[in-house]
Amino acid sequence: MSTRARSGAVHRGWYGLGAGFVSSVILVGATIYSFGLYVVPVGEEFGLARAQMNVGHMLFTAAIALWSPFVGALLDRVPAAAAMCAGGALLAIGFGGMASASSLAWVCVAIAGPLALAMALAGPLAASTVVAKWFRRRRGRALGIVAVSTATGGLVMTPITAWLIGRHGWRGALAITGVCGAVVIVGLAAAFVRSRPTEEQLREGGEIDDDAPAAAAALDARAWPLRDLLASRNFWLLALGAGLLISSDGAILISKVPYLLDIGIDAQSAAFLVSVQSLSALTGKLAVGFAAERYDVRRLFGAMAVAHLVMLAVLLAKPSYWTLFTVFALVGVAIGGVHPVFTMLVALAFGAGSYGAVHGRINVVTMPLMLGASYFIGRVHDDTGSYDAAFWTFGVLVLVAALLVGGMRLDGDRDEGDVARRALAPARPA
Repeated sequence: MSTRARSGAVHRGWYGLGAGFVSSVILVGATIYSFGLYVVPVGEEFGLARAQMNVGHMLFTAAIALWSPFVGALLDRVPAAAAMCAGGALLAIGFGGMASASSLAWVCVAIAGPLALAMALAGPLAASTVVAKWFRRRRGRALGIVAVSTATGGLVMTPITAWLIGRHGWRGALAITGVCGAVVIVGLAAAFVRSRPTEEQLREGGEIDDDAPAAAAALDARAWPLRDLLASRNFWLLALGAGLLISSDGAILISKVPYLLDIGIDAQSAAFLVSVQSLSALTGKLAVGFAAERYDVRRLFGAMAVAHLVMLAVLLAKPSYWTLFTVFALVGVAIGGVHPVFTMLVALAFGAGSYGAVHGRINVVTMPLMLGASYFIGRVHDDTGSYDAAFWTFGVLVLVAALLVGGMRLDGDRDEGDVARRALAPARPA
């Protein structure tokens, strides 16, 4: 039986979730989603081709992966508010450094150093780490809300960045975004983010199952040193399984508009189809987050893999516009739930106490897969003039991903320690 929140009291975890959400909106929206807006003006000033500009995006992605394991472990040990405040300050330093850079080398240093570190310290990794610690009974929906922040960042920050570039140039846009973003992130983190709740705070917030508080607390308190983590079967099954599915999803996402143009759909209609799937995915993040509290998360992952396979089959068939519209609208719901399911699996398999460290180290495994898939799909098209071979390859890899995650042990696995489902189950009477 669950203890509900005290009458009139708002669980403090919601404040931390809100601060992490806004911080992720700013960081993801101002960097990943707004990157394309800087391609032309920055490329023209430094004399770079489009392919060379894309190296900046790859550098940023790789640097985040390299920073993640260290930052994840840090988030488990130091006050999360301090880490996020540091991330906000580094956003200002990184964007300020890029805005004042006179050479491409300094731009790259700013991207790989302070900017990537800012994303790791105050972006989705930090937000999900805070949420995993402050929510237990409603962890799925809370992580689903955090997952929505990335797409919201694109909706909010992209038009703001475009306006700033048009008004102040790319250097001015970077400087203004860096300073304003830092002020908001630091202010919210300092005011609302708290690192780790007590059991009493969780109980007052309605996050404790009264029948098994000790077991749940023991799970969340377990530490996962690097040696134990690398020896964990669940770690590799989750890192490789989630990595393969997320990599296929990311590669298809960046190739979707070119694919639609190749099959005769005009640019405006192609952009609309992508928007339809994005909106569907946004809904899916929330829906799947709620479902993760009620159903076996491994089966939810399998359902998303099936939805992904359906989408690949449709892309291979090159159907009509309205068929694509229908499939994107329906399948997007499932595909959008990949991130909340992944973060829920991290919490279920390893507990909240070491969530940051585990999540960060998984990123080191998944990021090369993502970069490789993005390069692979482009290379296949360059060599064959079609994406078909890549779609077939991704289909096989997605099947492997479903099998890997399906093999995770979340119940009664004494070698992996007490896991969340066992800890959250009501204690048997003596």
